[in-house]
Amino acid sequence: DAKARHLRPANNMDYRPPYYFYLMTRNGILFWLRHTPSPHRRLIHLKLLDRSLFLANILSGKGQHDKARACMLGALDGLMNRGGPPRLERRVPRLVELLRRIMLIQHGKHIAAR
Repeated sequence: DAKARHLRPANNMDYRPPYYFYLMTRNGILFWLRHTPSPHRRLIHLKLLDRSLFLANILSGKGQHDKARACMLGALDGLMNRGGPPRLERRVPRLVELLRRIMLIQHGKHIAAR
């Protein structure tokens, strides 16, 4: 009958720095690409990119553009199998930014439902 409560702010994303979103996105992608069994790898790159862009759209919608940019850079580096420390001073390639905006149409339905 024991219950535990975590003392943390209601919206944890507001208090996380941009590099957190970069590392969580990149390392999550690297993990799933390395540890997903072969029969289940079909389209996994697209699924991981979609999930990353969904988070970037949530952050962008909250006006946290630096965190959204870090998320997109993390997704790009994860999909390209790049490790190392975050380099957040880079620009997001136009194609990735365009894809995020296109996906906002689909993501908007799910974000509004939250």
